[in-house]
Amino acid sequence: MKKEAQDEFTKQRIKKMTEELQKLRAENRLKEITIKMHEVLNGKEEVTVDMDPDDLKDLIYVMKENLKRIQEAMKKIVDNEGFASNVSRSFVE
Repeated sequence: MKKEAQDEFTKQRIKKMTEELQKLRAENRLKEITIKMHEVLNGKEEVTVDMDPDDLKDLIYVMKENLKRIQEAMKKIVDNEGFASNVSRSFVE
């Protein structure tokens, strides 16, 4: 009985550590692509046809997500300050 409990504990621990590893890998990938995005935007790196397709796909995703957050922040500012300008609203939306 004790051996079975120890085996179950070990399996649960392995499962938990595997999930934690996957989470850390995803976080590291996001950081890596975010750094690449900043390098591209600052002219330190170029997007070329030789770029890994997965890197390109992830880079596009990160850029779109950042643009969404910027647009949401701008919309909040416009809404809070009560701008009535169509130019401001069309740019934000």
